[in-house]
Amino acid sequence: PSVDAIGFAMGLERLLLYADLAGVEFDTEDRIDVFGMPLGHEANGSMFKMIETLREAGYDADMDYYNKSMKAQFKQVDRFNAKIAMICGSDEVAENVVTLKNIETQEQCRVAHDDVVEQVRKWIGAK
Repeated sequence: PSVDAIGFAMGLERLLLYADLAGVEFDTEDRIDVFGMPLGHEANGSMFKMIETLREAGYDADMDYYNKSMKAQFKQVDRFNAKIAMICGSDEVAENVVTLKNIETQEQCRVAHDDVVEQVRKWIGAK
């Protein structure tokens, strides 16, 4: 059967050449502000909410979705070149807090959910 359609295509090479001529620079460094580390299935819900809150505040935030070990998740923190690790286990879920770790200074603190954005702002600035 005949299907009507309209389309537009621009070769990727041409687009990159034009961007180069126009002086456009692409950020090639993978770096996020906060990487969430849920420790166990019970922490996933809290972590999803905190990641969403940070994104709404303008921060680049992501998390582990595969319930990896803490060691494997800290490797992801390094891979993403994250500035802050946000850790949430069963104890944190019960107390409605998360543990934030500033990767550069190694400073660590427990923060109530409502205060996470404020603490991130103190450590890395406003977005």
